[in-house]
Order: sequence, then C-alpha cells, then structure tokens
Amino acid sequence: METLYDAVIIGAGLAGISAAEELIEAKKRVLLIDKGRSVGGRLATRRIGSGKADHGAQFFTVRSERLQEKVDEWLEKGWVKKWFGEDHPRYMAIEGMNHLAKQLSKGMDIKLNTQVTALESIEEGWLIQPIGIKAKAVILTAPAPQSADLLKNSELENLQGFKRLDDIKFHTCLVLLAEMKHSPKWNETGFLKENLAGGVDRMVNHMTKGMSDKPILTVYMTAEWSNQHFNEDDEEIVEQIIKKTESSIDRADIQSVQLKRWKYSEAKHLYRQPFLTIGDDDSLFVSGDAFLFPDDQGGSRVESAFLSGKAAGEKIKQSQKAE
Repeated sequence: METLYDAVIIGAGLAGISAAEELIEAKKRVLLIDKGRSVGGRLATRRIGSGKADHGAQFFTVRSERLQEKVDEWLEKGWVKKWFGEDHPRYMAIEGMNHLAKQLSKGMDIKLNTQVTALESIEEGWLIQPIGIKAKAVILTAPAPQSADLLKNSELENLQGFKRLDDIKFHTCLVLLAEMKHSPKWNETGFLKENLAGGVDRMVNHMTKGMSDKPILTVYMTAEWSNQHFNEDDEEIVEQIIKKTESSIDRADIQSVQLKRWKYSEAKHLYRQPFLTIGDDDSLFVSGDAFLFPDDQGGSRVESAFLSGKAAGEKIKQSQKAE
C-alpha cells in the first residue's frame, strides 16, 4: 500500500528537525527530505585532518522558555555547554553543531541526497516530485529564496502568501577555514570579534573553543564584504582574507585553507510571523530562521529556526485534528 505521510518536510536543518519532532510527538507520520549529504543545514561542521570546525552557526543564545527547556535537556545529555557570555550565554555544541543536529534527528525518517523539483496538488494533499511521495501537508524549511524557487517551478506563485515569501532576501557570507601548525593565543574563549580589519566580522579558534584536537580557525567575513566579493575566484578571495587577518594569524603557520560560500547566510528582510501559509487550505507552509514571532526584537538566529519549525508543526497538528 502506498504511504501517505501526514507531513513531508523539505529541508533538514534545525527548523525542519524541530517541526518533525513536534509532529512525531503527536504520532504523525513524517518524512524529512534534504538535498545534502547530512542533516543540519547551517548547523555545519567540517573535519580537516585530525581537527574539525563549525563553519555555519558557531553558537546559539536562548531567549525563550521553550528553547531553554530543550537546552537544559541537551546540557544534561552532554551535547552542548556554555561557551561564554553572561546575560545571554553563548551555547556551543561539544562535538560540533552538525553533531547536535544528528542527535536531534536520530530515529527520524530522513531521505538525504534528494532534490525536490516540484510540488503537485492532488486530492490527498501534495505529490512531491521527482520521488512521487504523497503527503497531506508540506513544510518548506530551506532558505526562503530556495523555497520561492521551488514554488515557482511548481507553478504555485499565484497562491496566497507567495509574494511575502518572495520579498525575503538573504545576505551571503564567505568563510575561510585555516588549518594551523600552532594555536594562536587570542583569548581564553577562542572567539575574536573586536579590533578586526574592515570586512572581517569574527574569528574562531576551535582548539581553544574546546571541540578540536588541532587548531582550526574559522574566519567570517561581513555581509557587505561577502556580497561584494562573492563571485570572485577562490584563490583571490582566500588571499584577500589572509591579508586582512595578518595581525591575528601568522601566514607562515597556515598549513591548509578551505573556502566556504554561504549563498543564504543571514536574512536581511524578515517576516514577523513564525511561519508563512501558502494558499488557503492549511496544507503548505514555509518556516525557518527568517520567520520571527511579532514580539521578537532580534534578528534571525538559531533560536528563530527552532521556534519557527515548532510553530509550523503545531499548525499542522491543529489542522489535521480538525479533519
């Protein structure tokens, strides 16, 4: 008998995982689909030799009771710890942010390395192409521009709510990962934000941070600098970044470098609702870190993705309970 899922979630980052958790707790049949090789999205960790480094989100903060309850569980399980900060502590994942995503999604029905190309409206709900899976409801949790492209490819751009989605835009981010012979002695946290050259947003030493046996540095460039240089050649970008960090990183100490390009790094135009309903039958939703509750005065962050996914999952539970 062909499976009809209660919900298919496209994008297995934190918003997708959180939505799936909410629905699975309600005994819903859920499938997570992601085009990547791993869950996590921007909860991304890369191994370099005997070391490793986060190169997406480095940490997260907590402002809501709902996330704090979860974080208390993660602390007890030894998945995360407080890194630095007092008013709003920065929490880090002990084995890397991607490891945290894998722990949270353990046991879920997940289909990786799968690119969804179109959604077709059917009597039961939605048909996900090219894999031919049916679902009563769909949540799109990829960055808003990618979700908008999928809806356009599906000829669904005339549905209610699409224009609001299409208005959400993102900054890019260029990230340099550097494998070092020796660990630079910046400070006790390994997080450097002050007195950096123009264009450099922050730097992290993952050995000092406490998650790598080898000094691996991550250098994040500002949105403005990244947007300006995003389409240049890798070698040219790497050389410019190294020159800008010479006061903090000894060029002669660098063993290898890698460049990561985040096309959708941080939302510059936010939607001040926890998710967006596409259409008028409560079966197609978009969520992610660009979606904030109306009273949230902050910008997009890890917590935004968590809360948005939970809210979209709750909406589907409510809609399907009324069936």
